[in-house]
Amino acid sequence: MVKQYSLRELRPESGEALPLSVLKWGGKLVITGRNKERLQETYNKLQGSSHIQIIADLTKQEDIERFASEVPELNGFVNSAGISKICPVKRIDRKTIEEIMNVNTTGPILLISQLLKKKKYKRTPPLF
Repeated sequence: MVKQYSLRELRPESGEALPLSVLKWGGKLVITGRNKERLQETYNKLQGSSHIQIIADLTKQEDIERFASEVPELNGFVNSAGISKICPVKRIDRKTIEEIMNVNTTGPILLISQLLKKKKYKRTPPLF
């Protein structure tokens, strides 16, 4: 049985090794990201066939819903995306905090919620 995993925003510094492990297990990947060029670069590195790439910005509800509709049933989901902003606490503002939280936390939680609502997992999913 082929296992299908969704991997979000893979970059060398944040986890390109993980999809290589999934490929060794014989899995197929659904990769997603906001940047079309970086997503294509990662996709081109994948060995094998039947992988899927979906461009989506998970800070936008319409992209979350579209991704959840387009993605096939999954065996797991890995979120390796994230941003950081170096800023002294006394200078940080609400906009910066909300931007970080939307990319790192809110988007992935809303996506997983949509995937569960649409029954896109073959069983209780491992989430990383």
